[in-house]
Amino acid sequence: MTKEKNKIEEIKCKCNQCKKVWHYLKEEEKKINAQIGWSACGQMTCCLPLQLYSKNEGGKWEQQKDKFKKCPGCGSHDITKKSIYHDKKE
Repeated sequence: MTKEKNKIEEIKCKCNQCKKVWHYLKEEEKKINAQIGWSACGQMTCCLPLQLYSKNEGGKWEQQKDKFKKCPGCGSHDITKKSIYHDKKE
């Protein structure tokens, strides 16, 4: 996979089972992964309210991450992904 400067990376997904097609921005996936990492750090603190908040938030982000790994139509993990690059508009 080539990372191109001044481009927006869109991921086109296709389910190999039900043939559903959906798209998402790579940046969205990165943000959710960062939130999951932050939530995991919060669970290692000595502050109980922060631990409880982080555990709750981590579950929410994990659910959102599912849209990058499985078909929203049939739930299959048998998907094909392709990167599409668009020029950034300034």
